[in-house]
Amino acid sequence: MKEKTKVVLLGGSNSIAVNGLQKGLRQENIELTNLALGGTDNLQNLFELVHSKNQKVLSEADFIVIETNINDSHMIPQGFNLQTIGRNFCWLCEKLYQFNKKVIFLILPFVYDNLSLNALLKSKANYYGFNVVDIHEQYKKWGLLQFYNTTDAYHQIYALMCLVGQRIIESLGEFKPLKSNASRAEVLPEFAILSPASCLGSESLTPIHYGNSVYQEVT
Repeated sequence: MKEKTKVVLLGGSNSIAVNGLQKGLRQENIELTNLALGGTDNLQNLFELVHSKNQKVLSEADFIVIETNINDSHMIPQGFNLQTIGRNFCWLCEKLYQFNKKVIFLILPFVYDNLSLNALLKSKANYYGFNVVDIHEQYKKWGLLQFYNTTDAYHQIYALMCLVGQRIIESLGEFKPLKSNASRAEVLPEFAILSPASCLGSESLTPIHYGNSVYQEVT
């Protein structure tokens, strides 16, 4: 029996939608692990890469598919600092590179997209050898952005995103590997994931379990 190709998906709500991107990626020959979480920016993706519970699945993955641009761009008008989001994105890219997997970045259509963040994404992709599928640019080219915005600017049409996932799986052999010797490990801080109880040493703090059908965490 042929071994399945292992794919890890990172992103926000567009990667969570049951009938969207992840449905298209879940083909018979694919073992998909979804580490996405809705309503979060690239720092959550970095958190998933650093978290000890994910190291086995990430180390065994063949491909990592990731989308961050909508949530990252959304953070700017909410008062978050562009430089900080950009810095976190640079950390994310370096951490992705260290796993030595083929990386596929999606740039999803978004009428409020931040051009600086997209330029940074493409620059980092060129530096590390990540693959980029720029759907936003195609929508812009064919004049579809405003039409798409008449429904829900933040979430993709499920049927189209499912098709994107299918096309990605059909084209896995076409995606390029990482560039060699591109690591900039010196820019990456040493991260630690700590709970309030471990920080404060307080036995009176009660761990609380949060979760839904796709995400579980103890705080």
